[in-house]
Amino acid sequence: VTTKVSPHISSVKISRDCGQTWIAAQQFQFNIDDIAWVDREGFPYLLLASEKGLYELSLQKKAVPVQILVDTKLPEHGFRAVTVSSTLGGRTFVAAAGYENKGVYLSFEGGKSGSFQNIGLAGELIEVLSVQHKGPHRYLWAGIAAPGSDQGKGCFRWTFSESAVNPEGWKAYSKNWAAGGCRSLAFQGAFALAASYRLGVLRLNSDLHNPEWETLNASECGLPLRDVGKLETIDAVAGAVNSNIIMAGGILGVYRSLDSGLHYAKCSRHEFSDEVRIPPNWLFYSGTHEIEISS
Repeated sequence: VTTKVSPHISSVKISRDCGQTWIAAQQFQFNIDDIAWVDREGFPYLLLASEKGLYELSLQKKAVPVQILVDTKLPEHGFRAVTVSSTLGGRTFVAAAGYENKGVYLSFEGGKSGSFQNIGLAGELIEVLSVQHKGPHRYLWAGIAAPGSDQGKGCFRWTFSESAVNPEGWKAYSKNWAAGGCRSLAFQGAFALAASYRLGVLRLNSDLHNPEWETLNASECGLPLRDVGKLETIDAVAGAVNSNIIMAGGILGVYRSLDSGLHYAKCSRHEFSDEVRIPPNWLFYSGTHEIEISS
């Protein structure tokens, strides 16, 4: 994970036990907007999308971040989002979205310096990049931000092949989108899940010929209300593969859906008035007792 220590200092923390404990890997004198893992010859590296450029960081001790040259004409160009995936043929691709609406850059060589090419969406304010895996197919999705009260444009999708050429280009998915900006993307099979600024988590069935975004009933879905017909911003969404479970998180906590995103319930409460839940293999253990005699 990456956290902001101060306005211009970011910290990266790494867990080696599935999130039970975290250690600080390194601090950086710039803001980090996004991170992703990439495998290089059997060794894991972190890719860091930052205001100062795209960097890679080894997990070896005393490793220092190395800048990846993405655009030779703009060596100091910053990046807002980065994502990594692989084709069935074994090729690893890295996609990065540039600051200043410069579009999406794609590498089919694992993100090596000088291997990127711009594949479009220049002029779009890209907030997030994510990859949908559907059988043998891979799709790159770009979620678009929206300033102020703008209703937003939803998302765009790029189809991958073993070659970097895609005659179809980017396909827009904006029908029935009025949620403002897209903050995060996740996938469950053919369904795309989009965390939004104003309408919670939206769904879209990408298998349909002319799909449109499905919006939640704000008063019944269980996500926190901001105003009449509007929900609090959802910053992150995640979906379990081959499951109906969806997790959505924002400033007011984490919410869970057990019915593929139709209804949610808060699952990050710290205080319980009627019960205390512990894992099935735990036992209660009595701590030190404190007794006060009042009379």
